[in-house]
Amino acid sequence: MPGPQAQVVVDTSQTLATISKNVLGMNMAGWYDITQSGLASAMQSTGVAMLRWPGGSLADDYHWQDGSYCGSYVNPNSTFDNFMHDVAQPGAMKVAITVNYGTNIACNGPGDPAEAAAWVDYANNQQHYGIK
Repeated sequence: MPGPQAQVVVDTSQTLATISKNVLGMNMAGWYDITQSGLASAMQSTGVAMLRWPGGSLADDYHWQDGSYCGSYVNPNSTFDNFMHDVAQPGAMKVAITVNYGTNIACNGPGDPAEAAAWVDYANNQQHYGIK
């Protein structure tokens, strides 16, 4: 037996809330060649305003200093600095970095908070990228 029927009415003449442009974002994977020309402008044309590096589940295996992943392919062009210089900065994108808490540099144990702290220091104090 079907349940009660409901009717939804949308009044498009009123604006109740504005969604932040930061919800239009992308995860950027290290296996993708981020140095391809036109990438930043293509993202801008689609409304992308926020990027996450490295995006997705591979972030738990990513080591920012050498751009490597434990047991996964990484494109040699897809370094953190190339990501910032070739995509994020030209596209005026906001950036969130995803620190690795899954693996240590030897890929045989849990992540090291010192690696994450060194990345934040490098990004903001040495390179002045303004990462949040």
